Amino acid sequence: MCIRTDGDLTEAGEGTPRSLLDQGILQGPFVEPSSGRTFVDSANIRKAMRAHAPAPPRAADLKGKRVAVVGLGVSGKAAAKLALDRGAHVVGVDAKPGLPRLEDDAQLAKFGRERTSTVLGEGAFSVLEECDLLVLSPGVPCNNQQVQQAAKNGATVVSELGFAAECIPAQTRVAAITGTNGKSTVTTFTGQLLGSTGASNFCGGNLGRPLSEASVALRRNPKEYAALVVEVSSYMMELPGSFHADVATILNLTPDHLERHGTMETYGSLKCRLLTPMTEEDTILLPQDPFLEGLALQAGGKAKRAFLDSIPGVLVDIETKRASVCLPSTSGCNTYNLGPLMAVGKHNLMNAGVALFLAEALDLGIAPAALQSAVAHLQAPPHRMMVVGEQNGVLWIDDSKSTNVDSSCAGIGGLAQPAVVLLGGLGKSSPEGLGFAKLVPLLQQHRGVVVFGKSGAEIEEELVASGMACTRVGKMAEAVELAQELAMPGDAILLSPACASFDEFDSFIHRGRYFAELFQNCPIAIAGPIDRRRWLNLAVSSDLLWTGKGPSKSTCVGESERSPGTAPHRTRSFPLLPSPRLCSHAAHPADASELVRFAATFRTWILPRQLALLAGLDRRSGGKGQIAR
Repeated sequence: MCIRTDGDLTEAGEGTPRSLLDQGILQGPFVEPSSGRTFVDSANIRKAMRAHAPAPPRAADLKGKRVAVVGLGVSGKAAAKLALDRGAHVVGVDAKPGLPRLEDDAQLAKFGRERTSTVLGEGAFSVLEECDLLVLSPGVPCNNQQVQQAAKNGATVVSELGFAAECIPAQTRVAAITGTNGKSTVTTFTGQLLGSTGASNFCGGNLGRPLSEASVALRRNPKEYAALVVEVSSYMMELPGSFHADVATILNLTPDHLERHGTMETYGSLKCRLLTPMTEEDTILLPQDPFLEGLALQAGGKAKRAFLDSIPGVLVDIETKRASVCLPSTSGCNTYNLGPLMAVGKHNLMNAGVALFLAEALDLGIAPAALQSAVAHLQAPPHRMMVVGEQNGVLWIDDSKSTNVDSSCAGIGGLAQPAVVLLGGLGKSSPEGLGFAKLVPLLQQHRGVVVFGKSGAEIEEELVASGMACTRVGKMAEAVELAQELAMPGDAILLSPACASFDEFDSFIHRGRYFAELFQNCPIAIAGPIDRRRWLNLAVSSDLLWTGKGPSKSTCVGESERSPGTAPHRTRSFPLLPSPRLCSHAAHPADASELVRFAATFRTWILPRQLALLAGLDRRSGGKGQIAR
């Protein structure tokens, strides 16, 4: 198709397929009377080109090649599958001994696992010099000495992201999301917006589903996905290969992963490599950060610029919960109501606004009204300000993905209700320390702080030095137990560690799942909000609140202890409740209405530890209400 751009119209040469006009994909033709030249409406040119672009060949383009997949985690296994599909002999390489071998992987059976071999353990990387192509998983740095030696010997080295990008059809739209914090949520929201409006899409990348999975599917059916929504990490951008996004965003840039990248300049430059292959038809959304803007300028590329908190770009009003989205290629703005958004935290309003911008910029023909309807269905990804449930009137929130201070700033600052905040794990050091002083103004708005883990003492020292009191414990389970005792009805327990998880857990996912397990093991744990009066009725009817008969050590709520306007409690003797921290003693009447007044009178609540003990009352003790030991 011969296309020459001329203002808002595009000249259609002799090569313009008549079928595009007949199908209505291109509007026109329009004939200029003075010159006799024929034009078509340029607004739909890109859509026409995508629809009629040739698909990448399904041929075994790597047949006879020896491809080393370095790192056999999720990304490595997906890359191995793609390499086999492209006809290669695949060598799986990992320094960890005892991992499952590719030749034993049942999922590779239909891809030709007889063309696989696996080298594990110390010395495994020596095989790289025998390979034609090296595909590096994100955890393998490109400056590895043996990787660099293989490259000197003539091997091509690429990341899993770049390897997968070689098989993306031209008509498939690509959105790329990177930054230090928030990228997983924005990626998820964007995929959910597209999915809710009927646009087929792949949502993955660094988020958990490797891009190679999408490439395998697209080799079989080039129209499998209308769009790919890809979370991109700095590790992936060390060797991006031919990866090219039609629309991209760098959400923010704060210190992270400097143990691998060395300096902020290197870290930021890797993020900005997204811009380098972008053309004037593409769009980049950037924060208003002079340091990052300088790095973006050095990266080159011709993408149209848009900015966060600006027009063109995304403007979000936190008070009115409205987002204005304006693409640099258009003159008008679309305004979206973010009130229906269910995700917890004010920062998620901006995340939703960015997702709406990306969904519009992908140019899939989705009406703004459809995107507005989809806002109510957005859900944050696991371990990102995820509501685990409610227990005793206290909301449990899992923000385990917050592995640095800046990420925790967003979660802690965005929470409207008071919270007991759990901080700890393996802190990320810098010349200035761990950086927890930055959290103090936010933490002072909350109920309390409990620190834990390997870096607990350092975190405590930094907080106390900045005027923030906290309590330090050893393990996360102890922190959660203490938080239950400190939290009041209407509060939250927020796990937003601001640290890596590797001192106690395998990953932030493992840490978040353990937090959920602790919640599930509470005697009365309801996954979701619950009416407190119903909770009390449930507790009484199930004998969790069991009144012993006969005299016992007790405290009864007398006339002088009740709240004004409440009826006197019955004169009755009740067993003494265990009282770890929040109350020195408490009585529990037999019916729920009295227990409601009791809780209101003492401004406290039955503690999980108390319930656990009450649930252990020995029925064989003759109904005396004694605690089973």
